[in-house]
Amino acid sequence: MLPEQRLARDEGVEQVLRERSGSAWPSPRDVERYAQAVRVPFVAHSALEYHRWAARSAVRADGRRFAAALRAGTTVPVLQVRGELDPTVSGAALEAADRWAHGPHRVVQVPGAGHYVPEEAPERFSAALTSWLARS
Repeated sequence: MLPEQRLARDEGVEQVLRERSGSAWPSPRDVERYAQAVRVPFVAHSALEYHRWAARSAVRADGRRFAAALRAGTTVPVLQVRGELDPTVSGAALEAADRWAHGPHRVVQVPGAGHYVPEEAPERFSAALTSWLARS
């Protein structure tokens, strides 16, 4: 419960958003909108569930099945969009994913954006997505 409490109180949301984004986003209005959303009952818990599951799944059967499925790769077309300033997912990690993408695979780096590309650079994100969809 501590991570949820930290996220939902005071400047928790703003800190998370600013640590992982480029310099042009979020605006004070964006921060307030996200903070309001996190204060809705169970939203903070649900938002952090991925992190809890990833940590505990390594020793559980469901986590081992998930890891095996990932190692098998995929044949569906894959588009990966990353902000060049993203401190959460490295560019090297995206490039390394190529070995699991057995179908068409495209990586797009968005200059000046951090982890929240759709919010930080919606026009560039939409252009990358529609261009990729037109080719797939």
